[in-house]
Amino acid sequence: MCLIHPYEKKSHSTPQKRRQRTPYTEAVLHEVLRLALIAPTTGGQRAIADGIIADKEHGREYFIPKGTDIVCNLEAAMTDPRYFPNPDKFDPERCQ
Repeated sequence: MCLIHPYEKKSHSTPQKRRQRTPYTEAVLHEVLRLALIAPTTGGQRAIADGIIADKEHGREYFIPKGTDIVCNLEAAMTDPRYFPNPDKFDPERCQ
């Protein structure tokens, strides 16, 4: 257990600065979060304006009316081999 004596100066290092000094640990955490999702989908979002989503891969467009509830499938996105080669492999180097 690590204790700081009450009369010692506190570190002025921010969590962000400490994370920058440990890039591999940061990459491991990102890869763990990619593979072990806390939730398989995003929380509900609502379109605030009419919009069009283009599916260039299949040459289609989808009209999304204002007020439509939108849920993203995070599991599909985080295991898509187009974005993550060998998606089932634990590979922190992909996050560096």
